[in-house]
Amino acid sequence: MLHFAAMRISVVVQSVEGRTVWERMRNAVEATDIGTNYERMVHPAGMRIDTFFLSTLERLAQADTELVLRFEDDVVFLNDHIAYNAITWPALNDPRFGVGWLLASGGATASFVDRYIYGQYGQDVWSTEFTHCSSACLFWRKDLPAIIEGCREWFEKNPGCERQLDRALCAAVVRMQREICLHAPSLVDHDASVESTLGHGMTHSVLHTACGTFRKEWRRE
Repeated sequence: MLHFAAMRISVVVQSVEGRTVWERMRNAVEATDIGTNYERMVHPAGMRIDTFFLSTLERLAQADTELVLRFEDDVVFLNDHIAYNAITWPALNDPRFGVGWLLASGGATASFVDRYIYGQYGQDVWSTEFTHCSSACLFWRKDLPAIIEGCREWFEKNPGCERQLDRALCAAVVRMQREICLHAPSLVDHDASVESTLGHGMTHSVLHTACGTFRKEWRRE
């Protein structure tokens, strides 16, 4: 558990036993302000991907903190102040907030000119459409029962789509009449050079990476 600005956050990393990427992930997350304050949940052999995903959300729902943060182990940490920037995110106080992506895929939060010429990183993006990159997502713990119910309903209505975690989460948020918010600047990226923890087969493209919309030292004022 971490505590900033009168707010507490719990962190869980979903992983698979024996993955070589785990050592890199562990070193990277512990170099941020999360440190060793996280729980690693290892995918049990033979368990369906959607079942493991739902069990992870259920574990987070049992936390005694106001906020909960879920990572997959193919995340690359681009920022040193992950927990602080998550906890102090103004979007959390917007009634539209259903779930927050810490990765703005496709560089959605800033244009090329803004990023590389002016050094500006844009604004948060709100969406009710299908949005990739739930590999680093932030929730209000109190919202998780409704999100879990919505995800479970989506998986039941879409047999054979157990890997489509992004779609299930987006559908659950819309079901709650809320929105997805993409953080600006991106705090993490997606490492497409390794096989996904959850087998969703994402590839290295502008649709699935931060496209430079980050700063390692950035800290919310």
